[in-house]
Amino acid sequence: MAKAKGKMKELELPTLKLLRKQDDISWENVNGEVVKRHYVVPDYIIKNLKHLLRPYQEEAIRYFHYSQELNGADELYNHLLFNMATGSGKTDVMAGLILYLYEEMGYTNFIFVVNTNGVLSKTRENLLNKASSKYLFKDIIEIDGNRINIKEVTRFPISREKNTIYLKLSTIQSLSNEINETKEGGLTIEELSKQKLVILGDEAHHYSAYTKKTLTSAESKEKSWENTLDIIRQSNSQNRQLEFTATIDIEGDKFLYEKYKNKIIYRYGLDKLISEGYSKKVFRLEANSSDNDKMLNAVLLSQYRKIIAKKYGVVYFKPVLMFKSNSIKVSNASYDTFNSLIDDLNVEDLKKFIDRNLNTTSSTMQRVYSYYKNGDLAHIITTIKRDFSKEKVINVNDSTKGILEDKNFTHTLNSLEDNENPFRVVFAVAKLSEGWDVLNLYDIVRISEQAKSTSAATMSEAQLIGRGARYNPFVFKNQISYKRRFDNLGYDDNMEDLKLLESLHYHTINDKNYINNLVKSLDKIKLTVEDDSDFVIFETDVKTSFKKSPVYKAGKLYYNEVEDVPVEEYNSLSSFGINNLYEANMLNVISEAEYAEAADKGQYKKVPILRNSDADKRILKKALARNSFFEFCNLKNFIPILNSKSEFINSDKWLGELKIDAIVPFSTESLSPLEKLIATEKCLRYIQSNIKKNFNKKRGTNKFIPINIKDVVTPYSKKVSKSLSKKTVEEIIQKYPMSKQKWFVYEDAIVDGLEKDLIELIKRLVATLESKYNEIYLIRNDERQTGFKLHQFRTKKLDRFNSNLDFSGELIAESQSTYLNSSDDIAIYDGFMPDFILYLSGENFIYQVYIEPKGEQLVVGDSWKQDILKSINSDKFEILVEDNNVKLYGVKFYTGKNSKEFVSDLDNKIFDGVSLTKSY
Repeated sequence: MAKAKGKMKELELPTLKLLRKQDDISWENVNGEVVKRHYVVPDYIIKNLKHLLRPYQEEAIRYFHYSQELNGADELYNHLLFNMATGSGKTDVMAGLILYLYEEMGYTNFIFVVNTNGVLSKTRENLLNKASSKYLFKDIIEIDGNRINIKEVTRFPISREKNTIYLKLSTIQSLSNEINETKEGGLTIEELSKQKLVILGDEAHHYSAYTKKTLTSAESKEKSWENTLDIIRQSNSQNRQLEFTATIDIEGDKFLYEKYKNKIIYRYGLDKLISEGYSKKVFRLEANSSDNDKMLNAVLLSQYRKIIAKKYGVVYFKPVLMFKSNSIKVSNASYDTFNSLIDDLNVEDLKKFIDRNLNTTSSTMQRVYSYYKNGDLAHIITTIKRDFSKEKVINVNDSTKGILEDKNFTHTLNSLEDNENPFRVVFAVAKLSEGWDVLNLYDIVRISEQAKSTSAATMSEAQLIGRGARYNPFVFKNQISYKRRFDNLGYDDNMEDLKLLESLHYHTINDKNYINNLVKSLDKIKLTVEDDSDFVIFETDVKTSFKKSPVYKAGKLYYNEVEDVPVEEYNSLSSFGINNLYEANMLNVISEAEYAEAADKGQYKKVPILRNSDADKRILKKALARNSFFEFCNLKNFIPILNSKSEFINSDKWLGELKIDAIVPFSTESLSPLEKLIATEKCLRYIQSNIKKNFNKKRGTNKFIPINIKDVVTPYSKKVSKSLSKKTVEEIIQKYPMSKQKWFVYEDAIVDGLEKDLIELIKRLVATLESKYNEIYLIRNDERQTGFKLHQFRTKKLDRFNSNLDFSGELIAESQSTYLNSSDDIAIYDGFMPDFILYLSGENFIYQVYIEPKGEQLVVGDSWKQDILKSINSDKFEILVEDNNVKLYGVKFYTGKNSKEFVSDLDNKIFDGVSLTKSY
């Protein structure tokens, strides 16, 4: 087997390295507890964005927050860059940062710049047009009970309106002309310097011409653009310049590296985007076919996707395909050829075409051809002629501009996902333009005539594929997902069909030189593209010996029931997981370094703010009045049994016994009324967040119900790509023989490297476990086989909740005090089933241990799963199982680097605290 390629040595990025360490800052607090600093993205950002932020997007905002808390931020961290992959949601991050900069730092003036009108139009839809499906904010933006307006301006007003954010959108060319070409009444640097502002620079790789040693004529123009932005940023010491790009070659250009090494604040590449499931999976279809045959193949595959979507109840699913040519002449000719192909399509020709191609090596096209061969070809052709008629084909050829630069096409191309947009096919010469955020592109066909195989041409195509890989969220079984959900369904035709709804196919030529250059280009941008015919199917069966065992024949596995949450149980703050003592962090007025130093020395204290005095009640009522969430008509939506707002304020079950303390520097003698109001508003936002979060129709229970092991442990298969490009050893799935390991229930382990490490660890423990247990089995839980999940549940034993600690005892130290609940108090309604179950039985008892391997990069985003595992502990909590001799346990994630801690957790739960590793 070919070895996976080694990873390129990562460049030193000092600022990014510094920010990554901020999560690890810890100290001993006044109670002698070691606590960690950890910033949580404030509720006012989460609740005012249309899309739920992904973990890496939250991380990007968190790193920005850290940078602005560091000493000298105005000088050292006023020009920063976010290097994030196409399709990763850079504009969502930008929208979140606008809210952060407004609320935390008092910025109201923002200039958005980019080098094309197309991206400018798209951004106007994103940030200003509430009627657009691409709008990124909620229809009503509300912070601290105030409605915030975002207004587009050409000049920033001298007298600013309250609760208003001003946004100037401009191409960099126009802005540069405004600043550099002095006109009477025109915009000047002097005018801009009077108010602090933020520059938001999109597609920022165009703003580094000064940095390059040699310039093309186009880059000479960009040189003046770069200078313009520098002048604006430097006009006021408080100005900020935040740049965003997916394309910055710091690995290949030492001058760019020197410019940006201290400015890059966050990186998230295409490789991570794809491996973590936030994009389509990308496949390459190679063929020696003519362009006409490739056209028909793409049509058949595109229509097959639509048929599959309808079969599985996915409504409004419209897969778009694109034909890419190298010249306008060839593209226009191909456009005419395509329309004639559809018009002339008939049953006899289609049948011959299918029969001729049935022996294809492509697994996808094999299924497509088989479906059509057995179908009603007359009906199929009728639907194809309707869906791919000339009226539904758009030709957007332009020799010099991006395809979004023509206003005739901008709206059409930016709304291809909309139900009323009829187009299924796009013909173009220019590559997918910067700013074309199409989601439902599923097939790209490379027209062969006059096609080039140079590295420059294949790099252009690699970038085209990357832009087309954006994930298309769709509703499946009444749920919408923004990441792939079918990767782990196993291999059979039905499962593979579903995966087509989450896959992009690039139809190309089978030319060795071209393919070699394309692969190099794909590797350079860290884009994993699998060969549709280059895969292996791993299959395994249940061991005969295990099938004969009593465990297989009569054994059970357990998962917990879910139940409706009775309305009457929402009867107090505690029923929403809220404690009546809140600690408001007011330390953010000093720098992060001083904060850590003060904490180390115990130089802070708690000051009572809210008790039951009349003065305190007045502050509470004022804070309530400033937040529309606490209007009685709205509260009734979440607390149906509430009789009045007065009851909410005065009842001991609600705010009547609420106490607020402020954590302040030791030198602070008292807080002003305004500071008390701010602390109280923080508490109310925390209460608001938890009421919303914990109000749900379903919840897990502590009652675990059985499922027969023989119904779970069944033969299964997994389709695995042979491509090793950009995969680490831990990510490569292999098949390992396990016939000699009687404790493993399958003949083979079909696992990745991290899962294999876990199996090897269990192997080393088996001999020791045999001293206590008669039967030991490790069950690999393949998601395709199991329809059951673990859900978080409330236990009868509840630990005291401390509002400034998360479940690990970590201090939440951030400006909005968006505190996390302990694992006992937060309700998470998602479910999952761990990858492995360790089954242990003795004379009169059975232990089942739920185990989940987790790559370190996924631990934070999946921490809720670890919370569920930690809550499953038969020794500490009341867990109801039909058999009293069964005990259930969950253990912490296995990351590969925490073997000692993982085994220690097992020691305590299944081996009476004695070390399982004493024998080796």
